[in-house]
Amino acid sequence: MLTKLAGGYKTTPVMAAGLADGVHDIRWLSDLVTASLPKPGKRGPYKKTKQAA
Repeated sequence: MLTKLAGGYKTTPVMAAGLADGVHDIRWLSDLVTASLPKPGKRGPYKKTKQAA
């Protein structure tokens, strides 16, 4: 999953265990997390600050 293939082996340990079907990298993980986050909603009004006299 998040590992590179070692020389001589055709699968990663995660692939051998049947938990993943290919080699993934950190960008894949980042895209997966970003896709699961909720979309930002509309922001509310800002309160105006009192000006000191």
